[in-house]
Amino acid sequence: YSRQLEIWVQGDKTAGLEIYPVPAQTELMIQLAEPVSESLEIQISDLSGRQVLNQASQTEVGRLRLDLQAFKAGIYILQIKREDGRSHVQKLMVQP
Repeated sequence: YSRQLEIWVQGDKTAGLEIYPVPAQTELMIQLAEPVSESLEIQISDLSGRQVLNQASQTEVGRLRLDLQAFKAGIYILQIKREDGRSHVQKLMVQP
């Protein structure tokens, strides 16, 4: 038996979540398909692989807001891990 890992990429509606606005400026919204509270592990890395954010967050009614005001303009990799083991990975652009 081996554990199966499912990964979704940008534009895949089966991930059960939506991320907006893209590109982002001062904040990023994460909307789950189901209006439930869920613990998410959020990781954001720059393109060199340096982790700039790693936090566990609790959604409220399926929604989570991330403050990006401290982020410099650029491209990042966003990874969201859900309680059920699913992961969502996508490129994130932050503009000034």
